[in-house]
Amino acid sequence: MRGLPILISVSLILFFLLFPVKVVPQDDGQKIDYAKLDLNKNLLKGSRWSIDKMKKVLVNKGEKVKVYHAVEIVDISKVDVDTMSIRIEIHMRQRWEADEMQLPDGLFADNDPPEVFIQANPKILDSLWSPDSYIPVARDTKIASFTVQQSVVNIFANRTIIYKARLYTILGCMFDFSWYPLDKQMCTLNIESYTTTSELVEYMWETNQQPVVYSNLKLLQYDLHFPMKYGNGSALRWGRGGSYPYVNLDFVFERQLGHHMIQVFIPTTLVVILSWFSFWLGLDAIPGRISLLITCMLTLVTMHSGMKGAIPPVNYIKMMDIWMVGCMTFVFLALCEFVVVKYLHWKKQIALKAAEDKEKAMKVYMDKIKDIEAAQKGSKDRGGGGGGNNKPAAFNPYLEFYRNMALHKGDGGGLIYPREAWGPGGMMMAPPGLADFGAFAYPRHPNDEKPKERPSWVRIDRVSRVLFPLSFGVFNVTFWPYLIIGAENQ
Repeated sequence: MRGLPILISVSLILFFLLFPVKVVPQDDGQKIDYAKLDLNKNLLKGSRWSIDKMKKVLVNKGEKVKVYHAVEIVDISKVDVDTMSIRIEIHMRQRWEADEMQLPDGLFADNDPPEVFIQANPKILDSLWSPDSYIPVARDTKIASFTVQQSVVNIFANRTIIYKARLYTILGCMFDFSWYPLDKQMCTLNIESYTTTSELVEYMWETNQQPVVYSNLKLLQYDLHFPMKYGNGSALRWGRGGSYPYVNLDFVFERQLGHHMIQVFIPTTLVVILSWFSFWLGLDAIPGRISLLITCMLTLVTMHSGMKGAIPPVNYIKMMDIWMVGCMTFVFLALCEFVVVKYLHWKKQIALKAAEDKEKAMKVYMDKIKDIEAAQKGSKDRGGGGGGNNKPAAFNPYLEFYRNMALHKGDGGGLIYPREAWGPGGMMMAPPGLADFGAFAYPRHPNDEKPKERPSWVRIDRVSRVLFPLSFGVFNVTFWPYLIIGAENQ
């Protein structure tokens, strides 16, 4: 008798395993939850929503199926300028009416309100007509999944079908970098019918709720324009014939200037200003002046080369190129200015060297003057000793010529010579009566300048100290309004 309870327990276990009991919920006035119900797709055939009968019924009745769309933008994870694409994550919702759908008996009660629905497996759409939508410019589109694929079909009691899915898609875009770094880029999300033409189907945005929903979307280098523009229409497609309906949503991205202002515009402006310091360095600091200008030029070239990785190579001029070339031009002109003043200084040094050589030659003339004067004086003395017959010394035409050619020391130690000896144009002419010398001309001595007149290279440096900043200011006053106004009108 002790083994009887054990025998009964084993018998009950075997009975429940062989004959499972279905637990039927009690009708307590609450509706049965049809969520996750996997309908038998064969139960929904035999209506105009069957694939093989859809077109025939629509053509005969002369009506279109209206497919309503709604999109929630969850995230814009990447704007790729190299591949000219954006990666977005969206919740897409499509709704259409199936007025003549034949539902199995008992699936819905007669008094069910319209919002009652069952949740079916999306595979049921394989045997029903559904919008065969696709994204024309998508390079890749995936339905998100975790434990299961995140898509669902809701079938309502009033024969409305709603398809919802969470999508990841990469949209190809046609970027234009002409106004970079204030460029605006637009990408369009098109949801289009692939096989059903606009004669049978019309794509529309949702009317009973907000069609486009988005939260706080923030990007690193771009501002997204709100509100987003959306519309619908139809388009001819090559190779398929006919016009196909679509809905479209435009993403407009405007690049933020803050990054480039800190990384490009302010540093390049400082480099250009740094190059102007060379105008305050005298020609005695030639190595430092050359090093400063060459370093500024190489810095700008390096910065320009480094920016090539920010955007792909294009065959047109960008506004950033104009800015960088403008900055390099100012540094290059500062380097040219140094070459000019150095050349003028070099010419002056050559002229001074020639003057020094000429001054040495003047000593020869001075010696000859002394000899002639001594000879004349001796002749006069000898003539005076002959009984008081003072006979004037013979005129020597070379004496005046040598006197005019000779350089004399002034009171201040500078080199001077008679101004009246110079002919028109500052050229020293040979004294009259010397046919042998003809019209030989001698250049003005380099030190024969006005007392307060500065050398030409000093004047050029002083003018450059004002001219270069003013020119760079004019460049900025022209560049920035043109960039801002042009970027707004893209």
